[in-house]
Amino acid sequence: MWSDRYWYYEIRGNASYSELRATEELMTIIDEQGVLQRKGSHDLVNKGDEPFISIRCVKCDTIGNYGAENEHINTNLIVVVTSKVSGTPPPYLELLGTIARRLNWELILEMDDDENEDVVLVAKETA
Repeated sequence: MWSDRYWYYEIRGNASYSELRATEELMTIIDEQGVLQRKGSHDLVNKGDEPFISIRCVKCDTIGNYGAENEHINTNLIVVVTSKVSGTPPPYLELLGTIARRLNWELILEMDDDENEDVVLVAKETA
């Protein structure tokens, strides 16, 4: 999805959403970065007046569909929305890359400003 106000990202194990991890494990890894604050058992947001970010750990089907009130023990998709603000790189990009690398998952930009979809920003490392 493209927006003139927001960046939409996914952190996922693979494109088929078949890799599950314990939700609390993911939340702990994100918490350890010290940048965001928890807002419920599956959600994190920016602190104070920092640029907007919303992260939600969800369990989705094989094409990425999920419900807004998706409470679960395991996660196969981390959904991220951040505000578009001036500056390069976009806010939180380093944080999202760190999370993806720590999980050995991929970081995807859903659509860039040139309408390219599923842009891989951090690839999953293969052994």
